Amino acid sequence: MDLPVNLRLAGRRCVVIGGGAVALRKAGALAKAGAALTVVAPSIAARMPGRLVRRRFRPGDVARALLVVCATDDEALNRRVAAECDRRGIIVNVVDRPTLCSVTFPATLRRGALTIAVSTSGLSPAIAKAVRTELASLYPPSMAKLVRVVGAARSKRPAGRARMRFFSKAVTPRMLADARAGRFGAVQRVLARSGPPQGGESK
Repeated sequence: MDLPVNLRLAGRRCVVIGGGAVALRKAGALAKAGAALTVVAPSIAARMPGRLVRRRFRPGDVARALLVVCATDDEALNRRVAAECDRRGIIVNVVDRPTLCSVTFPATLRRGALTIAVSTSGLSPAIAKAVRTELASLYPPSMAKLVRVVGAARSKRPAGRARMRFFSKAVTPRMLADARAGRFGAVQRVLARSGPPQGGESK
């Protein structure tokens, strides 16, 4: 069973092997996450972000990388890249080859700071995408505001068990329904029920 994690990639070296449309999508996601990105391929799509190395993959191209994505149709190359990453202890995603991966990418729905990820451990990306589409209707863009509002309220309360208990009771399916409908007055009333926080440090 896979362990879901969030990787902080800002400023970290990541490498994409491949220059086609799939590589472009993966590179775009890595660049958006702030990765220090290098793309290696003989032919590279227009608008590809990162440092572009227009040649075939060479041993050592993945050195010092935190994450490598291999997006090619060359099965032998895919295996070479996966094997080198394994030797170097680098996490690797080989697109559409789950048996060669040490990490797979979920289908992701983002609503501001709220991230909902759906994974099938690489067995069926199509199912993950279909589930993400359904979730998009359940969690509209107003969820981003809800996270900001609740986060601001949380930051004003002293850290500790009392804060944990309050928000575990305050944040309910009813609050999510209010946020979906844009009823943020109702959300604010729930968050203000126990009055202003009393002293202490906030986190």
